[in-house]
Amino acid sequence: TWALGMAHGVVVLVLCLVSAALAANTVYTTVETVTKVSPQSVKPPLKQCPIMSCSGYQQPGSCLGRAGPLSEWGPLGMLGSIGDYFWNPSTLFKAIGDWSNWQKYMTESGGVLSGLGPLGPKGPLSEKNYNSMRELAISTNNDFVAQMFAGGVFGVLGPLGPLGPLGVLGPLGPTGAHGYASDSKGRYLHKDEEVRTIKAAGPEGVETTFDLFEKYSGSYAQGLDHDENDCSWMAIGSMWAFIGSDDYKFHSDVEQWVTIVVVPHYQADVWHLTVNVDGKNIESASNLYVNWVQVKVRIRGCTGSL
Repeated sequence: TWALGMAHGVVVLVLCLVSAALAANTVYTTVETVTKVSPQSVKPPLKQCPIMSCSGYQQPGSCLGRAGPLSEWGPLGMLGSIGDYFWNPSTLFKAIGDWSNWQKYMTESGGVLSGLGPLGPKGPLSEKNYNSMRELAISTNNDFVAQMFAGGVFGVLGPLGPLGPLGVLGPLGPTGAHGYASDSKGRYLHKDEEVRTIKAAGPEGVETTFDLFEKYSGSYAQGLDHDENDCSWMAIGSMWAFIGSDDYKFHSDVEQWVTIVVVPHYQADVWHLTVNVDGKNIESASNLYVNWVQVKVRIRGCTGSL
């Protein structure tokens, strides 16, 4: 990544589950590919959207732009839930420490990590509820919803994006329901041992192992090698203007959609993003939008640097 001016940014990497509804020919999308495509050329086509024309939602002033939910003004920005400032709720959670024993009691009582929570069959990740977005689009004449699947025009804003239950704001993140303490590097700890995963009720109602979503320090995240880092984490860092890049390495052990977003901290920040997946560079280099890449990776074959 690189920036104009001395800048701060939040790099967000999100673990995404594969759904049977995904188009087989979809490889990746970026903010530039989805904002330049004709609304009529996508499948299903964007014909009817609420309030304004569908093409209006592809403009810089839309939900994909610098005033949208992925921007510095949204819940992932400096004023949101996650950060190192005293007003960020994640700071309070860090101060509380380990409350994972209480979490187990809450889960047994129907809490966030139970089958009633967002990761379970009643949440948006179950096959039934995920596919119901198509039915909702038809019943409400709202094609915007039909393009919120992973790989869609607005897929980055959908349930498999960074704002969904697998993302940094969900039960697996720094303000989540796992209850683990975190150290200065951003690692989750229980009895002084690092914890990377947690078992919870999955989308189809069976116990599933999920990767926790860490908030790493930038220096620690950059020091991790491919095999040491999964696809479910974020890092906060800074950079001088026009000087080099920050590289982050990660890998995927399963076939899945992975979303990478770089969130500016300040209004004047401009971040560009290059993701290398198995030797192929995917770039998102817009100065008018928040840059992101959503890519479908193959089983046990994805390594990348950012």
